[in-house]
Amino acid sequence: MLSTLVAIPSAPRLTSKIVGSSIILDVPYEDLILIQESFDNDSIPISGKIKLELKSKLNVYRVKLRLIGAFKLDFLQISKNQSKNSLVSIVKERKNFLECYWDNLLVDSNGDVIVHNFKKVGSKNKNKRWNKKKIPFLRKNGSNNFNIGPGELELPFNIELPGDIPETVEGLQSVSILYNFELIVEDDSINDESRQIYSDYRYLRILKTISGDNMAIHEEMSMGKTIPGKLQYELKIPSRALAIGSKIPLSIKIFPFEKRNFQMNKISVTMMQEYWMKDLSDEIYFDKTIVFKQSMNDFGNLVEQGSNRLIDIFQLNSELEIPDNLKRITQDCQLPNSLLEVRHKLIFQISLFDHSSNKGIEIKANIPVLVYISPTVEMKGRLVLFDRNTGKIHFRTGELVPLFVSDRSRHDGDNASVIVGTADTCPVGHFMPQHQLPPLPPPNYEERVRDRLMVIAHNNSNSSNDFDESTDRTNDYDELARQEVPTYEETMLRPVE
Repeated sequence: MLSTLVAIPSAPRLTSKIVGSSIILDVPYEDLILIQESFDNDSIPISGKIKLELKSKLNVYRVKLRLIGAFKLDFLQISKNQSKNSLVSIVKERKNFLECYWDNLLVDSNGDVIVHNFKKVGSKNKNKRWNKKKIPFLRKNGSNNFNIGPGELELPFNIELPGDIPETVEGLQSVSILYNFELIVEDDSINDESRQIYSDYRYLRILKTISGDNMAIHEEMSMGKTIPGKLQYELKIPSRALAIGSKIPLSIKIFPFEKRNFQMNKISVTMMQEYWMKDLSDEIYFDKTIVFKQSMNDFGNLVEQGSNRLIDIFQLNSELEIPDNLKRITQDCQLPNSLLEVRHKLIFQISLFDHSSNKGIEIKANIPVLVYISPTVEMKGRLVLFDRNTGKIHFRTGELVPLFVSDRSRHDGDNASVIVGTADTCPVGHFMPQHQLPPLPPPNYEERVRDRLMVIAHNNSNSSNDFDESTDRTNDYDELARQEVPTYEETMLRPVE
């Protein structure tokens, strides 16, 4: 039942002493680690703390923490045999590919990493140790327990994650990559099954963004062709990289060789999401979904009123609206061992009627694009709930939560100095309408202790509707590109305020 899907203690017999807990990461965004793409795949150090609220004094054996990364396949595979009969098989697999352990935070704040491959046999990689921090608790004489409480208890933790760690994938129907913390408090009971006296869970998103110098951001995508004796056409978007939640300028030009011979009927643009996934036996599966389809059949003064005939050059400047949540669209990604690959493309269809030949003309074209996550663009993720008895993750249907929400308030100002970033860590794309740009570039996790926060000034622009599915016409898309932003080296030479 939904009433059980909450992150609360699973064992009620000590709730009178442990009244609450929290798992807090030292990151700019709440429960989210943002990693910028890198060819070096350097390890990623993370740190945080556990908070336990104790109503009275308590004796415990240990406080354990785990971070689990799980890969899951769950779908129906339909195939046909030689007799062309449909065969339905269930593909259902789950494997923990990453496990981080803190055996007892009362003794040691450093964790160990176990990375499994995606075969039947796992390989262990123990990461290097951090400097151990002393924990100010003493065991009772002749006992394996620790005396803690009353009040609020904070236990720090540290670990280094692999640089090629897979990113969270939570919106595909057939496959997912999910992370969560598990906190367990144990006593010194002889029976191992009854040692656990308290547990709590926390969902963690690990997302990746592209760097500001990624070629896809600056790569203009266009496609054109000549239909002999008929017309020429050109389709253009200013960048191959499309940020989730952004609006992308679109230009469509048609050059008819003879005026008034061609009648414009309809223009539609579809984004197709394709993905390949591999099971533990290395069998590859393919699936695809339509992310959106935007259509237009009212062309205003671009055509002859009443007849929709092309009078002269047809030039449409409009926008494509990329969905703003990870349920409807998943970022482009390619996971290690080709476990999962997600790609996107735009499919253009333009329908005209040729009055000279009394036949229709269909223009079809595909443009591959790179869909990425940008923390400067408002976007949402799925609402996550935990089963308090099993710790299993459940997504609440139809409910979303905002991502890239600053975590400053939860840190009481202690980490205000690390919430920083540079202009070139922000691949927002200089083709976004200016009125949608937030005032600050994103804090990037790896750069948080070195860089200085830069402010990009921007002005408002007006827009009007063109497409019938929430697309707008905008102007002056190149204004941001003309602004002068300091280089990374110039920023580093300035004092930190």
